[in-house]
Amino acid sequence: MNDETLSGRVAFITGSAQGIGFELASKLYQAGASVWIADVNEEGAEQAKLSIGGGNLERVGASFLDVCSKESVQNAVKSCVDTLGSVDILVNNAGIVSRGKVETMDVNAWHKVMDVNLTGSFLCSQAVIPYMKKAGQGVIINVSSVSAHVPSFGLSAYCCSKVGIEMLTKILAAEVAPFGIRVNAYAPGVVRTSMTQDILEQRREEKLREMALHRFGEVEDIAALVLFLCSEKSSFMTGSIVHIDGGTMIVSRPWNAWEE
Repeated sequence: MNDETLSGRVAFITGSAQGIGFELASKLYQAGASVWIADVNEEGAEQAKLSIGGGNLERVGASFLDVCSKESVQNAVKSCVDTLGSVDILVNNAGIVSRGKVETMDVNAWHKVMDVNLTGSFLCSQAVIPYMKKAGQGVIINVSSVSAHVPSFGLSAYCCSKVGIEMLTKILAAEVAPFGIRVNAYAPGVVRTSMTQDILEQRREEKLREMALHRFGEVEDIAALVLFLCSEKSSFMTGSIVHIDGGTMIVSRPWNAWEE
């Protein structure tokens, strides 16, 4: 991805001290963008900054970010603009999962998932819009999930938060379109990362059977899509939800095709 596709752009990525967020920051940096690592793990964000920028920190910065706090969000975005000059791309990557049946789930756990996944994306989008409007352009990318379309037992809060993300994406896309700002979301399936390793090991065959392509996603798959959505190559796309899930449950019993 060293093609300078995003040269001159500044990308603010939430939850980017590790996992997919870190890989996205790395790939956008390699594509020429300056990147801001924003994470609730402040030490991890600083380490990620050094890992991505190496000996050249002119195009990478980091800060603490609690996406549930409007003040924290506003401060982090301002630090990004003050340090790197602008904010042209927002990737609302931060997200959490909490399991539990509706009957017994603690209401605080429900609120936490909603606050991080949905309200966090709202607050971060709200914070960057004035800067993007002033610049006359910008890209906001939200993260949905296959769970917004294939309900998962015991994941009511997570699934509902991702359904909300998709509606927020569409409404926001219409609101900011007159200012040259595009808003899209991608809905991933199971992606192979250190954070999903245990799940893949314990439920490997079960998960593979649900996917038409019969393989797990790789971070490179997600990064390639995000790079496309950030670039001018997707300039006619806004309000779109892009599924990147290996064909998860596109039909009932997709495993039959592999068992013939």
